[in-house]
Order: sequence, then structure tokens, then C-alpha cells
Amino acid sequence: MDFERTRGERATARCKNVGTYGSQLYCDCGCQTPRNDDTFDLTGLSARRVKSFQTYTALVRDGELVGSVDFARDYVSLDGNEYLGVKAGSELASVFDLPVEGSETEETMTAGSTAEETAANVAMTEKIELAEMDERNKKHPGWCSRCHSYCYGDCES
Repeated sequence: MDFERTRGERATARCKNVGTYGSQLYCDCGCQTPRNDDTFDLTGLSARRVKSFQTYTALVRDGELVGSVDFARDYVSLDGNEYLGVKAGSELASVFDLPVEGSETEETMTAGSTAEETAANVAMTEKIELAEMDERNKKHPGWCSRCHSYCYGDCES
């Protein structure tokens, strides 16, 4: 296939470790390995720069938001699935060539309607990411769940 990894509905449906790790961010059962049936519908897509608490490019089909693209990380989210490590020259990489329309603010894409809600959402996301990282690395020698790194007990946390 023309990407290195996939996450989302398809990967979840074929995952053998559901419930074991609590997160499919980096599952090792092979569910995220590209398969021949991991097809994608690229018809009717247009790209639009959307500005919220962070700027990214939205993928739109028939006026509806169907995904997003991160040009720097070779990442495409489309129709409920995420494609990571999209390879240059591939069919899926053609979404990187879409002409991007101008910036606009879209209410449905903001993290929160107030600064406090945005800060709370960002803090909650960071907390979840740290918990997932701690869970993933807890059996590794030297992992410290206080400073969330390999400090071998000499951290100041």
C-alpha cells in the first residue's frame, strides 16, 4: 500500500488486542499494517485552510468535512480513518496536491467557545496522552511516571 500505518474504524475492526492495552495508538498485533482492502475515496475532495486553536487543512466533499491533512507529517485523516506515513507519489498522496482555499474560522472546528474551554480541552488531551505513554512504557527499565521520561530516579519531579 502507499502508507505505512493506519488507525481508525478499519484498524479497530481487525484488532486482536482490543481491551488489552486500552489504546490503539501503537498496537503491536498488526491491525495498523496496510492491507489491500484499505481503499479510500478521493472523488470530490477539496482542501480548505481552517483556523481554530491550531491551523490545519480540512478536506471537504460536497460541503461536508470528511477529514484533514497534515502536510508536514505526511498524515491524512479521511472518512473516519487515519493514514500515517503517506508515501510520495502514491494515490493517497495526491490529496497533498489539492489547491488550498483561504483561511476561515469554522465554529465546528474550534477546541472551545471560550479561552477557558480551549485550555481545559488542551489540558485534558495532554493528560490522556501522558497516561497512554506511561501505560505503554511502564515495563521499560528506567521509565519514570512522575516526569514521563527515562530519568532512572534522578528527576526533580
